[in-house]
Amino acid sequence: MTTTEDRLREATRAAAGTVAQGSAPPLALPDPPRRATGRRPAAPRRWAGWLTPLAAAASVVAVVAGSLAAGQLLSGAAHQRGGSHPGAGTPSAAAVPMAIP
Repeated sequence: MTTTEDRLREATRAAAGTVAQGSAPPLALPDPPRRATGRRPAAPRRWAGWLTPLAAAASVVAVVAGSLAAGQLLSGAAHQRGGSHPGAGTPSAAAVPMAIP
């Protein structure tokens, strides 16, 4: 422990020592509010618990499917132009004959 933690613990114990045993009432939570009919409020709907993860999974699937579709469209357009990289129309170095001296 650090000196700050030690000082805080000592101060808390000293403050707790000033309260007489049994002088403070025990803590209790208030009763939940009741409706006019005398019934307790309805529990939250159960579908809300699984709707959020389901929506998150559906959005991930939609993003992946959209990116795959966009990639297919872009690669299809590149093949129709005659190649998929910028130098597709130029001959490669292996196809150019070299002059032998």
